Amino acid sequence: MKRLLTVVNHREAMFIIDTRFPRDLFLEPSGGCWIGIDNSTGEARTDPWFNS
Repeated sequence: MKRLLTVVNHREAMFIIDTRFPRDLFLEPSGGCWIGIDNSTGEARTDPWFNS
């Protein structure tokens, strides 16, 4: 199954992390990196990706 990422701003990202809603995959641009948010299971796991 192919999943798409939704780009969110900082305020939306904090809402997702704080409330664990909605469940999906997200990206937040943050200066020189992107923050990936995997909330597909309601755990709101995050990982940074740095631009090179």
